Amino acid sequence: MESKRVPYNEKKFLLALLEEYAEENGYEIQNLERYRFSAISIAPLSQKIRELLVEQNGVTSSNINFWVQEAVARGHVTQHSSANFSFKKAGYEKALEYKNPFKTIYRAHASKIYIAILVAIAGSLIKLILG
Repeated sequence: MESKRVPYNEKKFLLALLEEYAEENGYEIQNLERYRFSAISIAPLSQKIRELLVEQNGVTSSNINFWVQEAVARGHVTQHSSANFSFKKAGYEKALEYKNPFKTIYRAHASKIYIAILVAIAGSLIKLILG
């Protein structure tokens, strides 16, 4: 009997991984590929993501392998074995985007924001001078 699959939730999954990674390594990227997440001992992840555990006919099963496979397909993690996987830089950066969306938008558009501010200041100065 196949267990019920819950659709992959990229945001929840990557944020849970980021939280676990940051508890051990902070936000440094030097250990991204060395730090291993466990696909077997999923208690820490399942406490953060209830959808990972599914009960069907009185039997509890895990969606972790399905979610890891989807994250691998999207280029967010590398699966080293059926038992463990690690962040890829792209997955780590995507998780940071979910954690700090305004910071990501600011970084992407900072030059445009500065130009808009300078144009506004210049316009105000011209109005003051010409008056």
